Amino acid sequence: HDQVALEAALQSIVLLKNKNIGSDDDDVVTSSPKSSPNVAQSVSSQVLPLSITTHGKITLVGPLANDELIPLGNYHGVPSNVITPLQGLRNLGVEVTHFRGCDVTTDDVTDDVTPNTSEEDNHGTISPEEEEEEEALLCQQIMDTESSDATILIMGLNQDIEREEIDRTSLLLPQVQVDAIEVSSRCSKSINPTAPVILVVMTGGPLDLSLYKLNDDIDAILYTSYPGQAGGTALSHVIYGMYNPSGRLVTSLYPNTYLDRVALGDMRMRPEEEEEESSSSSTAAALGKNENDNGNGDDRYPGRTYRFYNGDDDIVYPFGYGLSYSSWDYSIELMDPMEEGGGQQQQLNQEDGSFVFDMTVNVSNTGSVDGSNSILLFHRGPDAGRGGNPIKSLIGFEKVFVQAGGTQIVKFHVEEKWMSSREDGTHTFTIGPSINYTLQLNMLDGGIVSWH
Repeated sequence: HDQVALEAALQSIVLLKNKNIGSDDDDVVTSSPKSSPNVAQSVSSQVLPLSITTHGKITLVGPLANDELIPLGNYHGVPSNVITPLQGLRNLGVEVTHFRGCDVTTDDVTDDVTPNTSEEDNHGTISPEEEEEEEALLCQQIMDTESSDATILIMGLNQDIEREEIDRTSLLLPQVQVDAIEVSSRCSKSINPTAPVILVVMTGGPLDLSLYKLNDDIDAILYTSYPGQAGGTALSHVIYGMYNPSGRLVTSLYPNTYLDRVALGDMRMRPEEEEEESSSSSTAAALGKNENDNGNGDDRYPGRTYRFYNGDDDIVYPFGYGLSYSSWDYSIELMDPMEEGGGQQQQLNQEDGSFVFDMTVNVSNTGSVDGSNSILLFHRGPDAGRGGNPIKSLIGFEKVFVQAGGTQIVKFHVEEKWMSSREDGTHTFTIGPSINYTLQLNMLDGGIVSWH
């Protein structure tokens, strides 16, 4: 059971940001024309993974760094042993100096009061003077660890902020943590600009991480959800390269402005179209819809989830996003109906009358590190985003382990029910959240005319 808990935690950790080092622009990992933006590229060295030889002394900051309860989440049994991030790092032989830095939240939370995690005021009962003193103390503590090789920040939420009967009013981290992250990262960089600063976010619900995605003082971001009893071991193994991360986001991370357009009680999935706007305005008002527009004079309901959301606000990280310590190449192929056996795999008139064909994806690990890759296959129909049709839909997924320099073939059995429609026109199949790896089928009268 301990091994299962560890494996589950390892596979669930998502690498969201991993800055390049040794390049002129030192930019965040991005895609090359032949590589997916879902995975890290090895064109230059990156901040993660750390090396115990080079990064043997760590400054660890955060209220979740040594908490044994928060990593278990809301629904859990009684584990035999809980390994916190602090314990996990020390178990690897890393010398760790730990500062709590702040509380998870300073709000006075009870069962009858929704916690205030809004951007405007989340300082709770701490006065501005006390806050300044705490920030100065934290900065001084970090400055005193000038021999530290890296700083790791363990931040996130807990059951005082999100649980049954407690709904969040913001997608932001509590302000006390926002301040602690800013102080810790700034002070760490001031004493050693080359020492990495790594932000670890532990949460159940989605958070707006745009502030840290764009912050030059934050070199890497790991998103762990609530990792369970072995979370500290899993996190330390990922940070120090003993495990190549392969987790993907299970939900899109929206900017906090998303809440201005989507009321908590409005459960509609599909966005409003122009002809629907007048008829649905009374319903939106009854649900408490915020009438602030999106900055472009358009206050129509934008829909929910990656399948339907069409808002103008940029999604911080999309559903299915996740980086790797390897680099990857893909190619998508449709099984040729003229090849032997192909006709049995692609036809429209089976016994049940359904449409079915086989599609293969060649997954190549072009990096120097062995690793697993989560292959996500999306479908986009000719009428995507119109008439209530989804923008795209996940129709298949598979995780494969590929050795460095190797290739694995993944086969997807695509059935009509996953395509949702047999409209004439172009059907696009995509690997991952990107649109760089696609196969397009041109269909007429329910049959495949061509593909490329």
